[in-house]
Amino acid sequence: MSLTAVELQAEIQQALEENPFLEPAPEAEPWDTRIVTAGLREPLHAQGDANHWQDTLDIPETLHSYLRWQCELTPFTPDERVLAEIIIESINEEGYLSAPLHEILPKDLEDDCYELAHIVLHRIQQFDPAGIGAQDLRECLLLQLNQLTPQDDKVRQAIRAVSTDLSAIQNDPETLKLVQSLHPKPGLLYGTVETEHIIPDLIVRHEGERPQVYLNDAIASSLQLNHTYAHALKSAHEANKPLQEQLNAAKSLIFHVSLRQQTLLSVARCIVKAQEDFFMKGPAALKPLKLDDVSHATELHPSTVSRLTCNKYMHTPRGLFALKYFLSGGVHAEHGAMSTRAVQSLIAEWVAQENKAAPLSDQALVAKLAEKGILIARRTVAKYRGCLGIPMKGLRKLKQANQE
Repeated sequence: MSLTAVELQAEIQQALEENPFLEPAPEAEPWDTRIVTAGLREPLHAQGDANHWQDTLDIPETLHSYLRWQCELTPFTPDERVLAEIIIESINEEGYLSAPLHEILPKDLEDDCYELAHIVLHRIQQFDPAGIGAQDLRECLLLQLNQLTPQDDKVRQAIRAVSTDLSAIQNDPETLKLVQSLHPKPGLLYGTVETEHIIPDLIVRHEGERPQVYLNDAIASSLQLNHTYAHALKSAHEANKPLQEQLNAAKSLIFHVSLRQQTLLSVARCIVKAQEDFFMKGPAALKPLKLDDVSHATELHPSTVSRLTCNKYMHTPRGLFALKYFLSGGVHAEHGAMSTRAVQSLIAEWVAQENKAAPLSDQALVAKLAEKGILIARRTVAKYRGCLGIPMKGLRKLKQANQE
């Protein structure tokens, strides 16, 4: 589920080279790989309707930025959000809490705040990657197992074994294999890289009055079963265990690629339907859309939605977008809730058009938003400006002076 299009293509190519029961499917229309350099989060200038916002690709993900993004899309109360931010900052690069919860929190908190902190920690432990926020290896493994299928007998057996005696797992090959497939240090799955090679997983086209989303056929139809070899093995008089294992592996890969694609398409259709106005009117029309909203609509676990939208890209008439771009919290506006992305797009537009010799202050941006019926605090504007990579007023003015 979490593989990018580039990683998936590499895995498929390796399987085609090693497994005789797999063969390339009829070629689909190829897509050029796009190379995106780190450093851009939101553009400050429009470049015409065809490639406006084309560079709205997230900078390479770090563990903490990924957790903060999920936190933003989780319906926390203000008190819970403060605690969540403290807990996230206390998670080390391996994905574990750096200290027990009572040591992480300020000493002067009331008892009911500690109870609330345990509830918040439990919510964070449902984030992706599975196993995040654990206090030790045993808890880390249990968190991952509980995000699998709990009613599965093998999973139940593994949960019992991990809960009681880790050493006993060595005597059960199936349980050992399942536990070995887990990540003892889930935080290390995320880190910073210099560049990303990007192939869009999804394509949006305008058909009639509404946008429609499709899978990129260059990925979806890239392999199939070699039925000639499969039939020959089935007809053989003597069993050949190694070849049978390869055939089973080929069928399994085809199944899981298909499952990934169909689940991704289901999530993408939900997002495109919810954000239909964006494709017709642009970023200012983005609506609030949280992980829970997509989770309920698709009947997928929120962590599954999070994995599916991470490092996946959508090619649209307005440019190439990270799927995560369409997920954001909301702020109160005169005509109803408005996406934080939409508010950020207004801030970016106004800064791009400002008088460079007299840049807009955060308070001036607050006033301009208020004129549109969007009432948010100055510190929130400062936060959004920071997310866009826009320096504060004084630094923008200094930069302009140096350029002159």
